[in-house]
Amino acid sequence: MSVPNGGLWWDRFVTMSGSLAGLNILMLYLSGLVVVLNERIKWAMLPVAFRIGTAWIAAVSSMMLAINFAPAPSIAAF
Repeated sequence: MSVPNGGLWWDRFVTMSGSLAGLNILMLYLSGLVVVLNERIKWAMLPVAFRIGTAWIAAVSSMMLAINFAPAPSIAAF
């Protein structure tokens, strides 16, 4: 299996920088949303709901990381 050329260095740098900036902006919006919800909604179970949501995100991220680093299945496994 051949790996395609990654492209020019500057193009990769700009693409990765834009992705990182977009992710940081998304995190700022999400943290602002959490602050606004905590101030406006006085529900005793809201912190528990946030913890459950973050646990799901962490679990899915861990599974995706494990799949990324898993060895490729061999022909003999089928």
